[in-house]
Amino acid sequence: HADNAMSFSTSATERMKIDASGRVTMPYQPAFRAGYTSGSTVTNSVNSVHPFTNTAFNRGNHYNTTNSRFTAPVAGVYTFSACFWVNANNSADFAPRLNGSSWIQSAPGSDAIIFAQLADSHIQNLAGTFTIELAANDYIDIRSRNYASNYYGGHSWWQGHLVG
Repeated sequence: HADNAMSFSTSATERMKIDASGRVTMPYQPAFRAGYTSGSTVTNSVNSVHPFTNTAFNRGNHYNTTNSRFTAPVAGVYTFSACFWVNANNSADFAPRLNGSSWIQSAPGSDAIIFAQLADSHIQNLAGTFTIELAANDYIDIRSRNYASNYYGGHSWWQGHLVG
């Protein structure tokens, strides 16, 4: 191309571009960031899905704001991160679920990514990242594991994207 970029297209739509500096952009790569719709306190019961009902972006619309699930459109490796701003004097944990079940094979039943026991009046920020290989149509959601907890919705979120 005249601009020294390499483009990859299907059906006359650019799907990937490598510019003259070597930067790769893929505007259709599945990715999302979801949070709560307000800054109020959200209370979750044991083993309940965290209701992230608002998206900052949702490339490909693979994140469902109704059931708070990300469904893999293609098989591949995906990375997800979650962060919760836990209110003071709460015990809290969260865990990802693959198709509604625990997925960490090395420690069955021990799948809490983050756990916090808050014994004082401080607010705690809990965060975790995980990478997983998914088949097409597998879904991931984030749930409370052992504790009913209170979170500040304004600073709690989760996000993910297809690595490849």
